[in-house]
Amino acid sequence: MDLGWRHGIINTIMYKQLLLLPALGLALGSNAQTDIGAKAGFNYYFQSAALGNEAPGGAEEPIDLDGTGFHVGGYAAFALCEPLYLRPEVLYSTRTVVRNTTSSLTTGSTTTALDTRTEDALAYLEVPLVLGFRLSDRFTLQAGPAAGFLLRSKSTVTGTRT
Repeated sequence: MDLGWRHGIINTIMYKQLLLLPALGLALGSNAQTDIGAKAGFNYYFQSAALGNEAPGGAEEPIDLDGTGFHVGGYAAFALCEPLYLRPEVLYSTRTVVRNTTSSLTTGSTTTALDTRTEDALAYLEVPLVLGFRLSDRFTLQAGPAAGFLLRSKSTVTGTRT
């Protein structure tokens, strides 16, 4: 059974779609207003998580994780049709998360307390694609997917024994 004609039709359709994408991009770029800019900001992270630590009574004891960092990058906003716009961004982002834990170790009749501080420093390349809707000159609704790529991760653990 020869299905070569179907293969040819599918290739033609895909070829036309591939030609349509750059043409659409040129049409949006030539017809629409484009806004290019830089952005920077402060990151604050907080999460309360149960990490398997058992409290008295067998329940898991929550651990509070918090951290700070910054982000810097750029964007290009393309007006689609008033009031919609598309804004791809590229950001370098850092986060440093600190965990302080206390535990005890019993050996025979001796109990030793361990205070541990763990600091995780993370660096990401983030690429959000924002679709925005302008409600007014001062307010917009924004939504869209984002991809994040871990560039660097470093953990530092320090502890004291009492």
